[in-house]
Amino acid sequence: MKRTRVMCAIGLSAALLAGCAGQQSRVEYIGAQKARELALEASGLTASEVTFSETDLSSRNDKDYYLVSFTAEGADYQYDVDALTGIVIESR
Repeated sequence: MKRTRVMCAIGLSAALLAGCAGQQSRVEYIGAQKARELALEASGLTASEVTFSETDLSSRNDKDYYLVSFTAEGADYQYDVDALTGIVIESR
């Protein structure tokens, strides 16, 4: 009888844990287009003034970010935009 209870408890625990694993929240990134818009806003330039060269999703120190690169009037710009919050992490 005691063994039956233990086996039932183990089975129930396994079922509960399996259900919890399937309900993890999905991370939503802002997207490359939004990252470009935020980089432009930070630069003070408009889309018609720049030529984008890349917008890549990267990771550093367990933080995902978009590397947005563009040129305007002969100058190169690069912005790292947090992929979750949209905050500009770095500009150069």
